[in-house]
Amino acid sequence: MNSARIVKAFGRLDRIPEVFGAVRQFDRGLVLTAQYLGLRSPRYPGMVVSRSGDQYRIEEFGDVETLWQIAARGVYDVRPDDRCIVDAGANTGLFTCYACSVAPSARVLAIEPFPPSHRRLLDSVSRNSLESRVTVLPVALAGTPGTEVMCISYRSSQENWIQRQAGLQGQLRLRASCDAQ
Repeated sequence: MNSARIVKAFGRLDRIPEVFGAVRQFDRGLVLTAQYLGLRSPRYPGMVVSRSGDQYRIEEFGDVETLWQIAARGVYDVRPDDRCIVDAGANTGLFTCYACSVAPSARVLAIEPFPPSHRRLLDSVSRNSLESRVTVLPVALAGTPGTEVMCISYRSSQENWIQRQAGLQGQLRLRASCDAQ
């Protein structure tokens, strides 16, 4: 149990509506809340299921934090009548799947260059039967075409980054394409 996280949570009583949001949206919303607050250790891998049946695979604490920010906290404005959504830096597909659930007529373009995250993104799309609505591109976004060093974080898939200088361990070279296809 992370006591510092608990103290911080109780200092932010203005965020209590997020707990109600988690309970309203997920079958085990209180469990997700306890994991997010550090009151309960998640078991990895795990599955969080929404009340509408969407499945979100959780493999690390960063996934718990990300799902909380997307669904319980509502940091991204997705409306039911949205028709086209771009998820640039789609990571493992948590937002992609959430957006498809909130906006049932939308098509989503999900962009994710990191191979491990890209594989999880494809799995998320497939697990939720969204292949007909989601186009997944394994590319990076940049201002100009070229090659950059993309570093993979070993702590969390949400912490991958582009390093403009070579010479780092754990690096992966990918072509960042900005050309319209």
